[in-house]
Amino acid sequence: MSQAREILLTAASEKIPNIALSTCYTYTQNFRKNTYQAKRHHFGQDVNAKISLKKLPRVGMMEERANAHYCRAHVNFELEKAASEETDTLVDAKDAKGIVCSDIDPVQNIGKSWLDKTRQDHQFDQSRTNACTPMTHLFLKTISSDAIIQSSNLTVMNVVRTGQPVTLVNISFFEPETVYRCFNELFHLLSIPALDIFFRNQETGNIRKKWIFVVDNGPSEAPASTVVRMLLVRLVNFLNLEKATQISFEKLNSKDNPAERPHASENLALSKHGPFKSAEIFPHKNAKPGTPKHLENMELMAEQVISCLRSAKFGQNQFYCFRGVKDNFIFDDEDDLRNFIKLSEHGKNECAKEFKVVECPLLADISQVWGVNRDFSGSYLEDYNHLSNSLVDNLLIAREVIKSSAQFHGFNTTDQLIQVTHMIRRDYNDIPDSVIDSAALLAWLTPVQLTDEIKKQHDKMEQGLDNDKSRERWKNHDLFKKTVADLQTEAKNAHIIYSAKHTKTDLIQLIAEKKNLKFPNDIDNYQGNLSDIPSDISNLKATKD
Repeated sequence: MSQAREILLTAASEKIPNIALSTCYTYTQNFRKNTYQAKRHHFGQDVNAKISLKKLPRVGMMEERANAHYCRAHVNFELEKAASEETDTLVDAKDAKGIVCSDIDPVQNIGKSWLDKTRQDHQFDQSRTNACTPMTHLFLKTISSDAIIQSSNLTVMNVVRTGQPVTLVNISFFEPETVYRCFNELFHLLSIPALDIFFRNQETGNIRKKWIFVVDNGPSEAPASTVVRMLLVRLVNFLNLEKATQISFEKLNSKDNPAERPHASENLALSKHGPFKSAEIFPHKNAKPGTPKHLENMELMAEQVISCLRSAKFGQNQFYCFRGVKDNFIFDDEDDLRNFIKLSEHGKNECAKEFKVVECPLLADISQVWGVNRDFSGSYLEDYNHLSNSLVDNLLIAREVIKSSAQFHGFNTTDQLIQVTHMIRRDYNDIPDSVIDSAALLAWLTPVQLTDEIKKQHDKMEQGLDNDKSRERWKNHDLFKKTVADLQTEAKNAHIIYSAKHTKTDLIQLIAEKKNLKFPNDIDNYQGNLSDIPSDISNLKATKD
Protein backbone atom coordinates (compact mmCIF):
# COMPACT_ATOMS: atom_id res chain seq x y z
CA MET A 1 0.00 0.00 0.00
CA SER A 2 2.90 2.38 0.71
CA GLN A 3 4.13 1.90 -2.87
CA ALA A 4 0.64 2.51 -4.28
CA ARG A 5 0.40 5.71 -2.23
CA GLU A 6 3.74 6.98 -3.54
CA ILE A 7 2.69 6.29 -7.15
CA LEU A 8 -0.61 8.15 -6.70
CA LEU A 9 1.04 11.15 -5.09
CA THR A 10 3.74 11.27 -7.78
CA ALA A 11 1.33 10.90 -10.68
CA ALA A 12 -1.27 13.39 -9.45
CA SER A 13 0.35 15.47 -6.74
CA GLU A 14 -1.67 18.56 -7.72
CA LYS A 15 -5.08 16.82 -7.48
CA ILE A 16 -4.51 14.46 -4.55
CA PRO A 17 -3.51 15.89 -1.14
CA ASN A 18 -0.82 14.34 1.00
CA ILE A 19 -3.11 11.73 2.51
CA ALA A 20 -2.02 9.46 5.33
CA LEU A 21 -1.20 5.82 4.79
CA SER A 22 -3.98 4.74 7.17
CA THR A 23 -6.49 6.68 5.08
CA CYS A 24 -5.37 4.76 1.97
CA TYR A 25 -6.07 1.49 3.75
CA THR A 26 -9.51 2.75 4.80
CA TYR A 27 -10.77 3.84 1.39
CA THR A 28 -9.35 1.16 -0.86
CA GLN A 29 -10.97 -1.88 -2.36
CA ASN A 30 -10.31 -4.78 -0.03
CA PHE A 31 -11.91 -8.08 0.83
CA ARG A 32 -13.40 -6.97 4.20
CA LYS A 33 -16.61 -5.68 2.65
CA ASN A 34 -18.86 -6.65 5.53
CA THR A 35 -16.77 -5.19 8.33
CA TYR A 36 -18.01 -2.22 10.34
CA GLN A 37 -15.20 0.01 9.12
CA ALA A 38 -15.92 -0.78 5.44
CA LYS A 39 -19.65 -0.10 5.83
CA ARG A 40 -18.94 3.12 7.68
CA HIS A 41 -16.50 4.58 5.16
CA HIS A 42 -16.87 3.25 1.64
CA PHE A 43 -18.79 0.02 1.10
CA GLY A 44 -22.07 0.69 -0.72
CA GLN A 45 -21.39 4.45 -0.92
CA ASP A 46 -19.63 4.54 -4.30
CA VAL A 47 -16.40 5.64 -2.64
CA ASN A 48 -13.49 3.54 -3.82
CA ALA A 49 -9.93 4.23 -4.90
CA LYS A 50 -10.01 1.19 -7.21
CA ILE A 51 -6.87 -0.28 -5.65
CA SER A 52 -6.98 -3.94 -4.78
CA LEU A 53 -5.15 -5.29 -1.77
CA LYS A 54 -5.63 -8.91 -2.74
CA LYS A 55 -2.50 -11.01 -2.57
CA LEU A 56 -0.61 -12.19 -5.61
CA PRO A 57 -0.91 -15.88 -6.59
CA ARG A 58 1.20 -18.13 -4.42
CA VAL A 59 3.15 -19.41 -7.39
CA GLY A 60 5.64 -16.60 -7.14
CA MET A 61 9.13 -16.26 -8.52
CA MET A 62 11.69 -18.06 -6.36
CA GLU A 63 14.75 -16.21 -7.64
CA GLU A 64 15.17 -12.79 -9.21
CA ARG A 65 17.21 -12.88 -12.43
CA ALA A 66 19.48 -9.96 -13.27
CA ASN A 67 18.52 -10.00 -16.97
CA ALA A 68 14.78 -10.37 -16.39
CA HIS A 69 14.24 -6.76 -17.42
CA TYR A 70 15.82 -7.47 -20.83
CA CYS A 71 13.24 -10.15 -21.57
CA ARG A 72 10.35 -8.00 -20.33
CA ALA A 73 11.54 -5.05 -22.41
CA HIS A 74 11.92 -7.26 -25.49
CA VAL A 75 8.43 -8.72 -25.12
CA ASN A 76 6.87 -5.32 -24.48
CA PHE A 77 8.69 -3.87 -27.49
CA GLU A 78 7.40 -6.64 -29.76
CA LEU A 79 3.85 -6.23 -28.44
CA GLU A 80 3.93 -2.46 -28.91
CA LYS A 81 5.27 -2.90 -32.42
CA ALA A 82 2.53 -5.43 -33.16
CA ALA A 83 -0.09 -2.97 -31.88
CA SER A 84 1.11 -0.38 -34.40
CA GLU A 85 0.67 -2.96 -37.21
CA GLU A 86 -2.45 -4.58 -35.84
CA THR A 87 -4.20 -5.34 -39.14
CA ASP A 88 -1.38 -7.55 -40.45
CA THR A 89 0.06 -8.97 -37.19
CA LEU A 90 -1.13 -11.94 -35.13
CA VAL A 91 -0.04 -12.13 -31.47
CA ASP A 92 -0.64 -15.49 -29.78
CA ALA A 93 0.31 -15.81 -26.09
CA LYS A 94 0.02 -19.45 -25.07
CA ASP A 95 0.49 -21.46 -21.93
CA ALA A 96 -0.56 -24.90 -20.73
CA LYS A 97 -3.07 -24.83 -17.89
CA GLY A 98 -2.51 -27.26 -15.01
CA ILE A 99 -3.88 -30.70 -15.81
CA VAL A 100 -7.43 -31.62 -14.84
CA CYS A 101 -7.59 -35.07 -13.22
CA SER A 102 -10.65 -37.15 -12.62
CA ASP A 103 -12.01 -37.73 -9.10
CA ILE A 104 -9.98 -34.92 -7.46
CA ASP A 105 -10.52 -31.18 -7.19
CA PRO A 106 -9.34 -29.59 -10.47
CA VAL A 107 -8.07 -26.53 -8.54
CA GLN A 108 -5.61 -27.47 -5.84
CA ASN A 109 -5.76 -25.64 -2.49
CA ILE A 110 -2.24 -25.60 -1.08
CA GLY A 111 -2.94 -24.24 2.38
CA LYS A 112 -4.43 -21.50 4.52
CA SER A 113 -4.70 -18.12 2.84
CA TRP A 114 -3.32 -16.19 5.79
CA LEU A 115 -0.01 -18.06 5.74
CA ASP A 116 2.78 -16.57 3.63
CA LYS A 117 3.69 -19.43 1.32
CA THR A 118 5.02 -19.70 -2.21
CA ARG A 119 5.56 -22.71 -4.44
CA GLN A 120 6.62 -23.39 -7.97
CA ASP A 121 3.89 -23.99 -10.52
CA HIS A 122 2.81 -27.52 -11.55
CA GLN A 123 4.74 -29.03 -8.63
CA PHE A 124 2.22 -31.36 -7.02
CA ASP A 125 2.17 -34.99 -8.19
CA GLN A 126 -0.75 -35.97 -10.37
CA SER A 127 -1.24 -39.00 -12.56
CA ARG A 128 -1.73 -38.48 -16.30
CA THR A 129 -3.69 -41.70 -16.73
CA ASN A 130 -7.14 -40.12 -16.32
CA ALA A 131 -6.43 -36.46 -16.97
CA CYS A 132 -6.87 -33.70 -19.54
CA THR A 133 -4.45 -30.88 -20.34
CA PRO A 134 -5.99 -27.55 -21.38
CA MET A 135 -3.71 -25.46 -23.61
CA THR A 136 -4.69 -21.78 -23.44
CA HIS A 137 -4.09 -19.40 -26.36
CA LEU A 138 -4.73 -15.70 -25.83
CA PHE A 139 -5.02 -13.72 -29.07
CA LEU A 140 -3.66 -10.47 -27.71
CA LYS A 141 -4.99 -7.01 -28.29
CA THR A 142 -3.32 -3.90 -26.87
CA ILE A 143 -5.55 -1.05 -25.71
CA SER A 144 -3.88 2.29 -24.85
CA SER A 145 -5.85 4.92 -23.00
CA ASP A 146 -5.93 8.51 -24.24
CA ALA A 147 -5.75 9.85 -20.70
CA ILE A 148 -2.12 10.71 -19.97
CA ILE A 149 -1.22 12.04 -16.52
CA GLN A 150 1.78 14.33 -16.65
CA SER A 151 3.68 15.86 -13.79
CA SER A 152 7.09 17.35 -13.35
CA ASN A 153 8.91 14.01 -13.44
CA LEU A 154 6.43 11.35 -14.55
CA THR A 155 4.22 10.51 -17.54
CA VAL A 156 1.67 7.73 -17.10
CA MET A 157 -0.37 6.13 -19.87
CA ASN A 158 -2.59 3.13 -19.22
CA VAL A 159 -1.89 0.15 -21.52
CA VAL A 160 -4.15 -2.90 -21.25
CA ARG A 161 -3.25 -6.30 -22.70
CA THR A 162 -6.48 -8.13 -23.33
CA GLY A 163 -7.84 -10.38 -26.03
CA GLN A 164 -9.82 -13.49 -26.87
CA PRO A 165 -8.93 -16.66 -24.91
CA VAL A 166 -9.08 -19.97 -26.75
CA THR A 167 -8.50 -23.27 -24.94
CA LEU A 168 -7.67 -26.58 -26.62
CA VAL A 169 -8.23 -29.64 -24.43
CA ASN A 170 -5.84 -32.57 -24.93
CA ILE A 171 -5.94 -36.01 -23.33
CA SER A 172 -2.79 -36.18 -21.21
CA PHE A 173 -2.12 -39.91 -21.51
CA PHE A 174 -2.55 -40.19 -25.29
CA GLU A 175 -1.54 -36.65 -26.35
CA PRO A 176 1.55 -35.45 -24.42
CA GLU A 177 2.82 -31.93 -24.97
CA THR A 178 5.60 -32.06 -27.57
CA VAL A 179 7.18 -29.59 -29.98
CA TYR A 180 5.30 -31.04 -32.94
CA ARG A 181 1.97 -31.07 -31.13
CA CYS A 182 2.34 -27.38 -30.33
CA PHE A 183 3.34 -26.76 -33.95
CA ASN A 184 0.40 -28.63 -35.47
CA GLU A 185 -2.01 -26.95 -33.05
CA LEU A 186 -1.47 -23.74 -35.01
CA PHE A 187 -2.94 -25.33 -38.13
CA HIS A 188 -5.79 -26.73 -36.06
CA LEU A 189 -6.60 -23.19 -34.89
CA LEU A 190 -6.49 -22.04 -38.52
CA SER A 191 -9.19 -24.55 -39.41
CA ILE A 192 -11.73 -23.30 -36.80
CA PRO A 193 -14.21 -20.89 -38.47
CA ALA A 194 -14.86 -18.93 -35.25
CA LEU A 195 -11.18 -17.88 -35.14
CA ASP A 196 -11.00 -16.66 -38.73
CA ILE A 197 -11.13 -13.01 -37.64
CA PHE A 198 -7.86 -13.34 -35.71
CA PHE A 199 -5.89 -14.87 -38.60
CA ARG A 200 -7.30 -12.86 -41.52
CA ASN A 201 -6.26 -9.37 -42.54
CA GLN A 202 -9.55 -7.49 -42.75
CA GLU A 203 -8.19 -5.09 -45.37
CA THR A 204 -6.70 -7.57 -47.84
CA GLY A 205 -8.77 -10.64 -46.97
CA ASN A 206 -5.60 -12.78 -46.84
CA ILE A 207 -3.80 -14.38 -43.94
CA ARG A 208 -1.87 -12.03 -41.68
CA LYS A 209 1.80 -12.00 -42.64
CA LYS A 210 3.46 -11.37 -39.25
CA TRP A 211 3.05 -13.86 -36.41
CA ILE A 212 4.34 -13.43 -32.85
CA PHE A 213 4.20 -16.14 -30.18
CA VAL A 214 4.68 -15.36 -26.49
CA VAL A 215 5.59 -18.56 -24.64
CA ASP A 216 6.82 -19.74 -21.25
CA ASN A 217 10.27 -20.96 -22.34
CA GLY A 218 9.32 -24.57 -21.64
CA PRO A 219 11.07 -27.58 -23.23
CA SER A 220 8.50 -27.85 -26.04
CA GLU A 221 8.53 -24.17 -27.01
CA ALA A 222 11.82 -22.55 -25.96
CA PRO A 223 12.89 -19.90 -28.50
CA ALA A 224 16.51 -21.05 -28.14
CA SER A 225 15.65 -24.60 -29.25
CA THR A 226 16.98 -25.44 -32.71
CA VAL A 227 13.93 -27.61 -33.37
CA VAL A 228 11.60 -24.71 -32.59
CA ARG A 229 13.53 -22.32 -34.82
CA MET A 230 13.60 -24.80 -37.69
CA LEU A 231 9.83 -25.19 -37.40
CA LEU A 232 9.37 -21.42 -37.43
CA VAL A 233 11.23 -21.30 -40.75
CA ARG A 234 8.95 -24.06 -42.05
CA LEU A 235 5.87 -22.17 -40.85
CA VAL A 236 6.94 -19.07 -42.78
CA ASN A 237 7.50 -21.06 -45.96
CA PHE A 238 4.33 -23.16 -45.65
CA LEU A 239 1.94 -20.26 -45.00
CA ASN A 240 3.91 -17.73 -47.08
CA LEU A 241 4.43 -15.36 -44.13
CA GLU A 242 6.81 -12.44 -43.86
CA LYS A 243 8.12 -13.49 -40.46
CA ALA A 244 7.34 -15.58 -37.40
CA THR A 245 8.79 -14.63 -34.01
CA GLN A 246 8.81 -16.65 -30.79
CA ILE A 247 9.64 -14.73 -27.61
CA SER A 248 9.58 -15.60 -23.94
CA PHE A 249 10.31 -14.22 -20.51
CA GLU A 250 13.31 -15.07 -18.39
CA LYS A 251 13.42 -18.33 -16.46
CA LEU A 252 11.22 -18.25 -13.33
CA ASN A 253 9.36 -15.22 -14.73
CA SER A 254 6.72 -17.13 -16.67
CA LYS A 255 3.94 -15.48 -14.65
CA ASP A 256 4.57 -12.34 -16.69
CA ASN A 257 3.11 -14.11 -19.72
CA PRO A 258 -0.29 -12.56 -20.60
CA ALA A 259 -1.61 -16.09 -21.19
CA GLU A 260 -1.45 -16.64 -17.41
CA ARG A 261 -4.32 -14.22 -16.83
CA PRO A 262 -7.13 -16.33 -18.33
CA HIS A 263 -6.09 -19.17 -16.00
CA ALA A 264 -7.87 -17.42 -13.12
CA SER A 265 -11.16 -17.52 -15.03
CA GLU A 266 -10.55 -21.16 -15.95
CA ASN A 267 -9.84 -22.01 -12.32
CA LEU A 268 -13.05 -20.28 -11.25
CA ALA A 269 -15.14 -22.31 -13.70
CA LEU A 270 -13.40 -25.57 -12.79
CA SER A 271 -13.71 -24.86 -9.07
CA LYS A 272 -17.46 -24.27 -9.41
CA HIS A 273 -17.81 -27.53 -11.31
CA GLY A 274 -15.92 -29.63 -8.80
CA PRO A 275 -14.31 -33.02 -9.42
CA PHE A 276 -15.01 -34.85 -12.68
CA LYS A 277 -16.22 -38.13 -11.23
CA SER A 278 -15.17 -41.18 -13.21
CA ALA A 279 -18.06 -43.24 -11.84
CA GLU A 280 -20.51 -40.90 -13.58
CA ILE A 281 -18.55 -40.23 -16.79
CA PHE A 282 -16.69 -43.42 -17.72
CA PRO A 283 -18.78 -46.19 -19.35
CA HIS A 284 -15.88 -48.65 -19.01
CA LYS A 285 -15.07 -48.81 -15.31
CA ASN A 286 -11.98 -51.05 -15.37
CA ALA A 287 -10.41 -50.05 -18.69
CA LYS A 288 -6.67 -50.61 -18.87
CA PRO A 289 -4.54 -47.55 -19.72
CA GLY A 290 -3.78 -47.24 -23.41
CA THR A 291 -6.67 -49.39 -24.62
CA PRO A 292 -9.49 -48.18 -26.92
CA LYS A 293 -11.91 -48.35 -23.98
CA HIS A 294 -9.63 -46.07 -21.98
CA LEU A 295 -9.54 -43.62 -24.91
CA GLU A 296 -13.34 -43.68 -25.11
CA ASN A 297 -13.55 -42.85 -21.39
CA MET A 298 -11.16 -39.94 -21.77
CA GLU A 299 -12.98 -38.53 -24.81
CA LEU A 300 -16.14 -38.30 -22.70
CA MET A 301 -14.21 -36.59 -19.90
CA ALA A 302 -12.68 -34.13 -22.40
CA GLU A 303 -16.21 -33.21 -23.52
CA GLN A 304 -17.13 -32.47 -19.90
CA VAL A 305 -14.03 -30.28 -19.42
CA ILE A 306 -14.77 -28.39 -22.66
CA SER A 307 -18.36 -27.80 -21.60
CA CYS A 308 -17.17 -26.48 -18.23
CA LEU A 309 -14.53 -24.12 -19.64
CA ARG A 310 -16.94 -22.63 -22.17
CA SER A 311 -18.82 -21.09 -19.26
CA ALA A 312 -15.77 -19.02 -18.25
CA LYS A 313 -15.34 -15.35 -19.14
CA PHE A 314 -12.18 -13.29 -19.51
CA GLY A 315 -13.06 -9.63 -19.28
CA GLN A 316 -15.99 -9.17 -21.65
CA ASN A 317 -15.05 -12.18 -23.81
CA GLN A 318 -16.52 -15.64 -23.48
CA PHE A 319 -14.04 -18.49 -23.65
CA TYR A 320 -13.73 -20.47 -26.88
CA CYS A 321 -12.96 -24.07 -26.02
CA PHE A 322 -12.37 -26.92 -28.48
CA ARG A 323 -10.90 -30.39 -28.61
CA GLY A 324 -7.17 -30.52 -29.35
CA VAL A 325 -5.51 -31.51 -32.60
CA LYS A 326 -5.43 -35.21 -31.53
CA ASP A 327 -3.10 -37.07 -33.95
CA ASN A 328 -4.24 -35.09 -36.99
CA PHE A 329 -0.70 -33.88 -37.78
CA ILE A 330 0.19 -32.12 -41.02
CA PHE A 331 3.91 -32.46 -40.22
CA ASP A 332 5.06 -35.61 -38.41
CA ASP A 333 8.81 -35.88 -39.02
CA GLU A 334 10.18 -35.09 -35.56
CA ASP A 335 12.65 -38.00 -35.51
CA ASP A 336 14.10 -37.08 -38.91
CA LEU A 337 14.48 -33.43 -37.91
CA ARG A 338 16.22 -34.27 -34.64
CA ASN A 339 18.57 -36.68 -36.45
CA PHE A 340 19.46 -33.92 -38.91
CA ILE A 341 20.23 -31.48 -36.10
CA LYS A 342 22.59 -34.02 -34.49
CA LEU A 343 24.74 -34.13 -37.63
CA SER A 344 27.98 -32.19 -37.90
CA GLU A 345 28.19 -29.17 -40.19
CA HIS A 346 29.75 -31.33 -42.88
CA GLY A 347 27.05 -33.96 -42.39
CA LYS A 348 24.31 -31.35 -42.68
CA ASN A 349 25.77 -30.04 -45.95
CA GLU A 350 25.83 -33.57 -47.35
CA CYS A 351 22.28 -34.41 -46.20
CA ALA A 352 19.74 -34.31 -49.03
CA LYS A 353 16.78 -35.52 -46.99
CA GLU A 354 13.45 -33.77 -47.52
CA PHE A 355 10.14 -33.54 -45.68
CA LYS A 356 6.61 -33.17 -46.95
CA VAL A 357 3.11 -32.70 -45.62
CA VAL A 358 0.96 -35.61 -44.48
CA GLU A 359 -2.35 -35.98 -46.26
CA CYS A 360 -5.03 -35.62 -43.57
CA PRO A 361 -8.42 -33.92 -43.05
CA LEU A 362 -6.74 -30.95 -41.36
CA LEU A 363 -4.61 -30.29 -44.43
CA ALA A 364 -7.69 -30.42 -46.64
CA ASP A 365 -9.51 -27.90 -44.41
CA ILE A 366 -6.81 -25.24 -44.31
CA SER A 367 -5.99 -25.78 -47.99
CA GLN A 368 -9.58 -24.97 -48.91
CA VAL A 369 -9.84 -21.93 -46.61
CA TRP A 370 -6.35 -20.44 -46.81
CA GLY A 371 -5.09 -21.79 -50.13
CA VAL A 372 -1.93 -23.51 -48.84
CA ASN A 373 -0.05 -25.92 -51.08
CA ARG A 374 -1.25 -29.48 -50.47
CA ASP A 375 1.91 -30.81 -52.13
CA PHE A 376 4.26 -28.72 -49.99
CA SER A 377 7.71 -30.19 -49.40
CA GLY A 378 11.02 -28.81 -48.21
CA SER A 379 14.62 -29.59 -47.46
CA TYR A 380 16.15 -29.69 -44.00
CA LEU A 381 19.36 -28.19 -45.38
CA GLU A 382 17.57 -25.23 -46.99
CA ASP A 383 15.70 -24.43 -43.77
CA TYR A 384 18.92 -24.73 -41.79
CA ASN A 385 20.81 -22.43 -44.17
CA HIS A 386 17.98 -19.90 -43.96
CA LEU A 387 18.14 -20.05 -40.17
CA SER A 388 21.94 -19.84 -40.11
CA ASN A 389 22.04 -16.83 -42.41
CA SER A 390 19.60 -14.93 -40.19
CA LEU A 391 21.66 -15.82 -37.11
CA VAL A 392 24.87 -14.62 -38.78
CA ASP A 393 23.21 -11.29 -39.59
CA ASN A 394 22.07 -10.92 -35.98
CA LEU A 395 25.55 -11.77 -34.66
CA LEU A 396 27.15 -9.18 -36.92
CA ILE A 397 24.72 -6.55 -35.67
CA ALA A 398 25.32 -7.55 -32.05
CA ARG A 399 29.09 -7.41 -32.56
CA GLU A 400 28.87 -3.88 -33.92
CA VAL A 401 26.63 -2.81 -31.02
CA ILE A 402 29.09 -4.24 -28.47
CA LYS A 403 32.02 -2.61 -30.23
CA SER A 404 30.27 0.78 -30.30
CA SER A 405 29.22 0.46 -26.65
CA ALA A 406 32.74 -0.52 -25.62
CA GLN A 407 34.23 2.51 -27.36
CA PHE A 408 31.55 4.75 -25.85
CA HIS A 409 32.42 3.60 -22.34
CA GLY A 410 36.16 4.13 -22.79
CA PHE A 411 37.30 0.72 -24.07
CA ASN A 412 39.42 1.22 -27.19
CA THR A 413 38.92 -2.31 -28.46
CA THR A 414 36.62 -5.20 -27.81
CA ASP A 415 39.65 -7.19 -26.57
CA GLN A 416 40.01 -4.78 -23.63
CA LEU A 417 36.36 -5.36 -22.78
CA ILE A 418 36.95 -9.12 -22.84
CA GLN A 419 39.94 -8.66 -20.53
CA VAL A 420 37.69 -6.80 -18.09
CA THR A 421 35.19 -9.67 -18.05
CA HIS A 422 38.02 -12.13 -17.33
CA MET A 423 39.22 -9.90 -14.50
CA ILE A 424 35.71 -9.87 -13.03
CA ARG A 425 35.58 -13.68 -13.14
CA ARG A 426 39.07 -14.11 -11.67
CA ASP A 427 39.37 -11.40 -9.01
CA TYR A 428 35.95 -10.87 -7.50
CA ASN A 429 37.15 -8.94 -4.44
CA ASP A 430 39.54 -6.64 -6.33
CA ILE A 431 37.29 -5.07 -8.95
CA PRO A 432 37.74 -1.27 -9.07
CA ASP A 433 34.63 0.86 -8.72
CA SER A 434 35.32 2.48 -12.08
CA VAL A 435 35.16 -0.93 -13.78
CA ILE A 436 31.93 -1.76 -11.97
CA ASP A 437 30.38 1.53 -13.05
CA SER A 438 31.41 1.10 -16.69
CA ALA A 439 30.35 -2.55 -16.86
CA ALA A 440 27.01 -1.76 -15.18
CA LEU A 441 26.29 0.99 -17.67
CA LEU A 442 27.20 -1.30 -20.54
CA ALA A 443 24.91 -4.03 -19.18
CA TRP A 444 22.05 -1.64 -18.39
CA LEU A 445 22.23 -2.52 -14.70
CA THR A 446 22.83 -0.45 -11.61
CA PRO A 447 26.24 -0.93 -9.93
CA VAL A 448 24.47 -2.55 -6.96
CA GLN A 449 22.67 -5.05 -9.21
CA LEU A 450 25.87 -5.91 -11.05
CA THR A 451 27.79 -6.37 -7.81
CA ASP A 452 25.06 -8.61 -6.41
CA GLU A 453 24.99 -10.68 -9.61
CA ILE A 454 28.79 -11.10 -9.60
CA LYS A 455 28.67 -12.14 -5.95
CA LYS A 456 25.88 -14.61 -6.70
CA GLN A 457 27.83 -16.18 -9.55
CA HIS A 458 31.02 -16.19 -7.47
CA ASP A 459 29.27 -17.98 -4.59
CA LYS A 460 27.76 -20.43 -7.05
CA MET A 461 31.21 -21.24 -8.46
CA GLU A 462 32.66 -21.61 -4.96
CA GLN A 463 29.84 -23.96 -3.98
CA GLY A 464 30.42 -26.01 -7.11
CA LEU A 465 34.12 -26.20 -6.32
CA ASP A 466 33.41 -27.38 -2.77
CA ASN A 467 31.01 -30.03 -4.08
CA ASP A 468 33.64 -31.26 -6.55
CA LYS A 469 36.24 -31.49 -3.80
CA SER A 470 33.88 -33.38 -1.53
CA ARG A 471 32.88 -35.77 -4.32
CA GLU A 472 36.53 -36.42 -5.18
CA ARG A 473 37.27 -37.13 -1.51
CA TRP A 474 34.43 -39.58 -0.89
CA LYS A 475 34.10 -41.29 -4.28
CA ASN A 476 36.05 -44.42 -3.20
CA HIS A 477 34.15 -44.84 0.09
CA ASP A 478 31.78 -47.79 0.47
CA LEU A 479 28.84 -45.50 1.26
CA PHE A 480 29.32 -43.67 -2.04
CA LYS A 481 28.07 -46.75 -3.91
CA LYS A 482 24.59 -46.30 -2.37
CA THR A 483 21.89 -44.10 -3.83
CA VAL A 484 20.68 -40.90 -2.18
CA ALA A 485 17.39 -42.60 -1.26
CA ASP A 486 19.28 -45.42 0.50
CA LEU A 487 21.48 -42.93 2.33
CA GLN A 488 18.45 -40.95 3.49
CA THR A 489 16.83 -44.14 4.79
CA GLU A 490 20.03 -45.10 6.62
CA ALA A 491 20.31 -41.60 8.13
CA LYS A 492 16.71 -41.77 9.28
CA ASN A 493 17.25 -45.17 10.92
CA ALA A 494 20.35 -43.81 12.66
CA HIS A 495 18.33 -40.81 13.98
CA ILE A 496 20.43 -38.33 11.99
CA ILE A 497 18.86 -34.95 11.32
CA TYR A 498 19.16 -33.97 7.66
CA SER A 499 17.33 -31.80 5.13
CA ALA A 500 16.60 -31.85 1.42
CA LYS A 501 19.48 -29.42 0.86
CA HIS A 502 22.06 -31.99 1.94
CA THR A 503 23.98 -33.46 -0.99
CA LYS A 504 25.01 -37.07 -1.32
CA THR A 505 28.47 -36.42 0.13
CA ASP A 506 26.91 -34.48 3.03
CA LEU A 507 24.79 -37.52 3.90
CA ILE A 508 27.83 -39.80 3.66
CA GLN A 509 29.80 -37.55 6.02
CA LEU A 510 26.94 -37.40 8.55
CA ILE A 511 26.56 -41.18 8.55
CA ALA A 512 30.33 -41.68 8.83
CA GLU A 513 30.48 -39.33 11.83
CA LYS A 514 27.54 -41.07 13.51
CA LYS A 515 28.99 -44.56 13.01
CA ASN A 516 32.62 -43.55 13.66
CA LEU A 517 33.74 -44.72 10.24
CA LYS A 518 37.15 -43.87 8.87
CA PHE A 519 37.33 -40.61 6.95
CA PRO A 520 39.31 -40.45 3.70
CA ASN A 521 42.20 -38.03 3.42
CA ASP A 522 41.63 -34.49 2.22
CA ILE A 523 42.29 -33.66 -1.40
CA ASP A 524 45.58 -31.76 -1.60
CA ASN A 525 46.24 -31.65 -5.33
CA TYR A 526 42.83 -30.35 -6.38
CA GLN A 527 43.11 -26.57 -6.60
CA GLY A 528 40.42 -25.77 -9.17
CA ASN A 529 42.68 -23.16 -10.75
CA LEU A 530 41.68 -22.86 -14.41
CA SER A 531 44.94 -21.07 -15.26
CA ASP A 532 46.87 -24.30 -14.55
CA ILE A 533 45.04 -26.14 -17.31
CA PRO A 534 47.22 -26.37 -20.47
CA SER A 535 45.92 -24.41 -23.42
CA ASP A 536 47.78 -26.53 -25.97
CA ILE A 537 47.85 -30.29 -26.56
CA SER A 538 51.65 -30.28 -26.63
CA ASN A 539 51.69 -29.14 -22.99
CA LEU A 540 49.77 -32.19 -21.78
CA LYS A 541 51.88 -34.78 -19.97
CA ALA A 542 51.05 -38.46 -19.87
CA THR A 543 50.80 -39.88 -16.36
CA LYS A 544 50.63 -43.41 -15.06
CA ASP A 545 48.28 -44.50 -12.31
